[in-house]
Amino acid sequence: MAEATLITVLKDDPYPGLVLEERSKASKEWMFRGVEIPKVRAHLFARLCLAAAEHAARGLAMLRSGGRGVDEGLVRYLDDLRRTARGKACRFLGIDAELAGKTGEGIAWLRGAKKELGFAAVGAEDEKKASGFAKLKKEWAEKREDRRIEKGGDWGADAGKFEEGRVVDMLEKKWVKMNDTMGVQLIPPSESLLAGMPSGREYHTPKTYIPPALDEDVMARMRAPPDPSDAAFEGDEDDSGDENNNRSSPVGAFPGTKGEYSGGNVYY
Repeated sequence: MAEATLITVLKDDPYPGLVLEERSKASKEWMFRGVEIPKVRAHLFARLCLAAAEHAARGLAMLRSGGRGVDEGLVRYLDDLRRTARGKACRFLGIDAELAGKTGEGIAWLRGAKKELGFAAVGAEDEKKASGFAKLKKEWAEKREDRRIEKGGDWGADAGKFEEGRVVDMLEKKWVKMNDTMGVQLIPPSESLLAGMPSGREYHTPKTYIPPALDEDVMARMRAPPDPSDAAFEGDEDDSGDENNNRSSPVGAFPGTKGEYSGGNVYY
């Protein structure tokens, strides 16, 4: 259910495509026009992402309470899916704030998205200056994911977490530059914003499964004893053993020599 809810956002999200275009070495779009970012229904997408994160969190709790025999790869995938969904929700809330002219609040939402993705520390001091080791570890993991994509192997096991991190980095660089040169708005702490996130909104409405049932007259006929008149064999049928006797003689055979041409008598 988490993936089914999140895919409704992914198909209308233009930002991963912009990051891919920016990182592509063969792209020449920047030579004759700038990057155009279409407007999205940011607040609606944020609530859908939060609903997907709730579904992933419930699935993760069920796996962890299952005890032994649970695949650790599946547990890590659900945890990454939950982080990715919450990170996307923070990004869309930041986009909604930036469209309303609140660039400082939008930057705070992006930094909160980094925390949800696990790419930044939770402390307020680390929000201003990221750890060098954490940044190096993130870059190494991203390069490893790029090599998986180039080889066409088992990629995407992180549920899109690194891809979302690249989108957040791109928007943060752009908005920080705009805020430092033109807007000059104060950036509030992201902890208070994360604590006041809205509730999720369901896209799919799960329906109660109703097993198919037969009609009462059909059930009554199936439970009743068999009717003697509906017997499969009445005893007047032709015996299948007479088929060989009724078989015609081979073409061109001498009359009375049909038995010599049967399949069982082979003469060498």
